[in-house]
Order: sequence, then structure tokens, then C-alpha cells
Amino acid sequence: MYWTNYITESVEKQSRDGVVFADSFCYFDSNAILVEGSLGNLYLAAALRDAGFQVNILDCCLGNERYSLEQSFYRQTPLPNGMVRIGMAPENIIKEVADYDIIGISSIFTPQTYMVEELVKLISHAYPDKLIIMGGINARTQMKRFFDAGAHLICISEAEKTIVEIGNILREGSRDFSGLSGVAFTQDGRIKVNPMGPIEDNLDLLPIPARDLLPLDRIWKIARPHGGVISIGQLDKPLPYVSAVTSRGCPYICTFCHISGEQKGADTGYIGKFRFQSVERVERELVSIQELGAHDIYIEDDSLLAKKKRALDIFRMMIKFGFKLGDVNGV
Repeated sequence: MYWTNYITESVEKQSRDGVVFADSFCYFDSNAILVEGSLGNLYLAAALRDAGFQVNILDCCLGNERYSLEQSFYRQTPLPNGMVRIGMAPENIIKEVADYDIIGISSIFTPQTYMVEELVKLISHAYPDKLIIMGGINARTQMKRFFDAGAHLICISEAEKTIVEIGNILREGSRDFSGLSGVAFTQDGRIKVNPMGPIEDNLDLLPIPARDLLPLDRIWKIARPHGGVISIGQLDKPLPYVSAVTSRGCPYICTFCHISGEQKGADTGYIGKFRFQSVERVERELVSIQELGAHDIYIEDDSLLAKKKRALDIFRMMIKFGFKLGDVNGV
């Protein structure tokens, strides 16, 4: 699944502050169907909400209360390549995003390309006037493909500030993003990339991800996290889990990884140096996770163990809160 953040009221009413982050339905092997997710969209949703915009989340694989799981996650459409398409029917996705002015779509990994491209085409054909914004390393790497599909803007780095600036420009009645840092767009048939502004070094200043907007009851009922080890028999009962990131970037310079290139600034974007949340900031987020009722945390840091003492402090804190640690990235 990819997360679709949406703001919805009625089919007839347009919300001028509406921002929709549309993350696609999914393609899986029929024997390996999992719940995926994007923490990036949750950070963006929190930033927009803090700035006074209306934000909510629709998962195109999980749907919302208007759709049963049989109409979403357990709805499987066979594909010619032997895989299956998981998620809401296209007409229902179109219905859910009908009232919103901004639609944001993330693409992080190469295998997401085709399904995300199809989602961009679906929405852009149904609503040519809606602003479609994209982000994620895969979107940045394949700009032409996604612009051809119907995207209008592609963020080339972290976008907590950028997405709010985009919203403010639209609030002023403009769609001129030529002076906005950190975005790519097409102009006279060519792709133009505006340079990045300063990257936020202090991760403590970023909002806590808006996990409260997720359909957690559905995610936990399905109990199929996209990574980590699940105990035998766990799939027969709910798994109250969330994902979390406590740092951004990586201290290493592996030539096969986009992170090392983008730390210096590459054609695909710029992510800045390796940065950490303070242990105190991590604790505040753990409190918010505990309030949601989650028991397991899947750490998504690219290099969680880069600083041993800090990692041990976080692990001790998780034990204090009674959390179990899922093994996903950097562990």
C-alpha cells in the first residue's frame, strides 16, 4: 500500500485548502501480499495540519470506513504477469479525491513505478485541473516519465517546508511555482529544476508524523507489516504496530546507494548530511505512539546503529515503554 492523504467533504464542494497525498494501490505476488506505507507522507500531513490545512489519510489498498476490506485489501485483480493488483477500485479512488485541489503522490522504490504511474494517469485524466505533486527518490529519478503521466511538480528533497509553501501559493490564488526552491516542473516542454534551499539540520523541529490519521484498526487487523520477522501464529491475531524514523541520511558513501550521492547533491536531488533526532525528541514520539495503542515499532532508519550509545539509549527507552522492536532497516 502507499498512503493517500486526502481531504474530503462532498462531491459538489471544493475545499480550497484541500491537500491529497495519493499513494497507489499495490501489485504483489499472490503469496507475498503485505501492508506497506510511507512515513514521508505522514510527516507532510503533520506539517500541513500544523499550518492550518485540512488533511486526512486514505489508503488506496486499505480504503476507509466506506469500504470493506473485501473492497480494498482483499480485492485482488489478476495481472498478465502473474501478479495481483491489491486495493480499491479505480472509480472509488476517483470518488475519494474528487473534492481536493492538491494531490500528492509518492514513489520511493523502482518496483512502484508502474503502479504509481497508473495512479497519476488515472487522477490526471479524471481531473486535469487538480495539482499533482510527487516526491520520493523514484519520482526524482524518473521525472520525465511521471511528468508525461500527468504530474505537475516533483519535490527534489525533504518537503515538510515545501509542501506548506505550495499550499500557501495556492491559497493566494496563484499556481506560479517558478520561484519555489526544491521543486521540478515543466516549462515550454522542458523540465526545469529549481535549486534546493537549506535543509533542516535540527530534526527535533519537524512535526511528529500524523499516525492518528491512518486506518490503524485495519492495518493492525491485517497484521502483515512490510518488513521484519513475525512470530508463528501472529497472523491469526491483530498486530498493533507502527513504523518510525529517528534519523535521516547515512554516514557511509556506498556507490550503489542514492543516499551517498544525494548527500553531496546529485541530479536526482539533495538530502543533506546525516542527521539525528535527539533522544528526548524520540521519547516524545514514543509517547505519542503509546497513546495510539501500538505495541511494536518497526524502525526505518537507514543507519540506526551508526551511533551505538544513542541506539542503546533508544532501545532502553523502548523497553521502558514496553515496545517490541521490529527488524526492518539498519538493524
